[in-house]
Amino acid sequence: MGGESYWFAISGDESTPGINGAVMKEVGPGQPVINTIEVDDIDAMSQTIIEQGGKIVKPKRAVLTIGWIAFFSDPEGNMHCILQPDANAR
Repeated sequence: MGGESYWFAISGDESTPGINGAVMKEVGPGQPVINTIEVDDIDAMSQTIIEQGGKIVKPKRAVLTIGWIAFFSDPEGNMHCILQPDANAR
């Protein structure tokens, strides 16, 4: 995935929504499972997360040819990732 050590795990027909995932190298000790949520506008969603009591943990960055990602914690401290697809991300 964009030169990262990241491999997709597809659970079914790729033409329909489903529970898909990926396998990646550990970023740090005790790294939790992190759900990735696809969004249309990562900047607007980041602002909504903050307004709703969440915290942006790793700000928006490009994943080459895939899109833009950011990591956040919800008000309970659970980690999540948001992804705005963009084949032109650099």
